[in-house]
Amino acid sequence: MRIAIFISTLRFGGAEKQAVVDATLLCQAHEVTVIAFEGGELQEQLPNAAVFLLLKKSNYVQTALQLSRLLRQRKIEVVHAHLFAPMVISSIATLFCKTPVVWNFHSHAYKEGRNVRIVHGLVSKLPRVKRILFPASELQRYYQTSKYGFPAQKEAIFFNSGQFKERQLLKPPAGPPVVIGYIGRVIPLKRIHLLLELAVRLQQKGTTPFQISIVGDGSELPALKAEARAKGVEQQVQFHGFQSNTEPYYRSFSIFALPSEEEVLSLSLIDAQLAGLPCVAFDVGGNADVVEHGQSGFVVADEQAFYASIEKLAEKEALRQKMGQHAIQQSTDKFSQQAREENLGQLYQSVVSL
Repeated sequence: MRIAIFISTLRFGGAEKQAVVDATLLCQAHEVTVIAFEGGELQEQLPNAAVFLLLKKSNYVQTALQLSRLLRQRKIEVVHAHLFAPMVISSIATLFCKTPVVWNFHSHAYKEGRNVRIVHGLVSKLPRVKRILFPASELQRYYQTSKYGFPAQKEAIFFNSGQFKERQLLKPPAGPPVVIGYIGRVIPLKRIHLLLELAVRLQQKGTTPFQISIVGDGSELPALKAEARAKGVEQQVQFHGFQSNTEPYYRSFSIFALPSEEEVLSLSLIDAQLAGLPCVAFDVGGNADVVEHGQSGFVVADEQAFYASIEKLAEKEALRQKMGQHAIQQSTDKFSQQAREENLGQLYQSVVSL
């Protein structure tokens, strides 16, 4: 099958990372074209078998005309569009070509006004928009209650996947120091400052040798480094910046911590579970879809529970190992690349046959 994956950019982000993972999986059995308005750090991770094309973005109608010509030239059989602009543009393009389109949401739309909701609702009803996918049940409920008016028969929960293909690929270290890890963007809504406060608490308690490892880049990084120095925990907190290959970091972690105040379906949280790491995350977005509370980690309601859960895991190696094994078992069926590849194949076949 000839498949086009349409994403705004290939900069580092959850939706972009999933698009690259999908391209890698699909290239094994299909012809894959990745279309974007601009490249980015993740472009180098695209498989050689995938064709990467830049699409010049102007107004939506003109861009849709360009896209429709491209789809006809490459004889694309289905478009999998990620995020708002690609979803709308690919849908308008179906007015000029017959290629079916799949929408894939990855985020909320808190800043969008009523007119945008109306436009999205209308475009979603075009006959060649075949499926509207949400990676978490919470996100589907959000769009339903926000009155976008998407056709219910087109909606489906469709989980993201992690980057690890094999069960028990990674074996977290057992002995001290306990490494508490985070991988993701370093921006305000991720609340990385909570990890610095955690370092202060653990340092004052002094019962468990620990290290906090923060992998990622973003606007908050300089301020957080300064805050770590001011709090006297710069030796216990390591900032690694952006890393294209995160596998060695997951391998070094004992616990994965996600302090975000907002998520949809965190790919780093999925990767941590597939890697056999017990996880602690706040009860936002799809975190409870990923972490089975009390079994593969803890999903918490407030900051005190966040600190207490990590401290509990840091002190109890047997609990870390038990939860890590459960994390692998429960996440493989839902979030492994094998599951994603099989689900994508079934999805595209059903869309083309409609």
